[in-house]
Amino acid sequence: MLGRPRALAGGAIHASWRLAATIEGGHLAGNQDLVLRCAVAPAHSESRSLAAQAALLQTARAQGCPAPEPLWLATEAEGFAREYLLLRWVVGEADPVALAHVSATSGGGEGLAREIGRTLACIHALKPSHPALAWLGAAPGDPVRQGLERLASGLARLAEPQPTLAWALGQLERAAPRGRPVALAHRDFRVGNLVIERDRVAAVLDWEFAGWSDPLEDYGWFTAKCWRRHAPERIAGGIGPLDAFAAGYAEGGGEVVAEESLRFWQAFAHLRWALIALEQAARGRANGDPELQALSERLPEIARELQHLLA
Repeated sequence: MLGRPRALAGGAIHASWRLAATIEGGHLAGNQDLVLRCAVAPAHSESRSLAAQAALLQTARAQGCPAPEPLWLATEAEGFAREYLLLRWVVGEADPVALAHVSATSGGGEGLAREIGRTLACIHALKPSHPALAWLGAAPGDPVRQGLERLASGLARLAEPQPTLAWALGQLERAAPRGRPVALAHRDFRVGNLVIERDRVAAVLDWEFAGWSDPLEDYGWFTAKCWRRHAPERIAGGIGPLDAFAAGYAEGGGEVVAEESLRFWQAFAHLRWALIALEQAARGRANGDPELQALSERLPEIARELQHLLA
């Protein structure tokens, strides 16, 4: 027996609903709190299928990383009209505004920032040699170059030229590091995709962009100014100080990140976010979604930050 579904916030790439269910028989017998997740058409160019996301969640959980538990995957091949994934509900808070307030009243967010750093390092401990991730294919020989090629492709697909973004790509190409390691990167690791319960990361959500990359792509994405709008002075995702996040990342086995590297990856993050925002805005115009259309209004602030980071 199912209760009335309740739509959850977000949903630009996948739509999610929370629902209560009473299940008779089997290992899930009893009252269950669940999340139903399905893709929103048209699909985003970089988004993985729900089947791939379920596999990533299972591997991350086996590694000890906090992630939602996938319970059931329905596919079109099985006769369903649309692919969807059923997950166990995770208790905690994910709203960036609420988390910024909590951090401000709990020691400046130092403990939580450190915990988030350890969580990110746990994800990055998954390497191309891991047998459960063989389906991801061969790791890139030069992960930074691969990432820049993705950005160049995204820039080339835009309907209108974007001179500032093209300039930023050129600056990143000239500054690109070589010989970098490869690990599983979440590629959307930020406040909003983290479920927090007290000072603990209960789950990392939304693995649709995950894949092989330089692990510092996640580090720069999490600390980028565009993802800490509610508390820009707290460089660790709007949660707490950078040194606490860095300490937790190192404690979990991550590398110590130099300031020059951090600026490169923060600029990379802003350019990638600009391209995603433009693509999403185009999708919004196509399907009449004003929230997606409004993402293009973020471009001036992104351009200013790119100029600041790359000057």
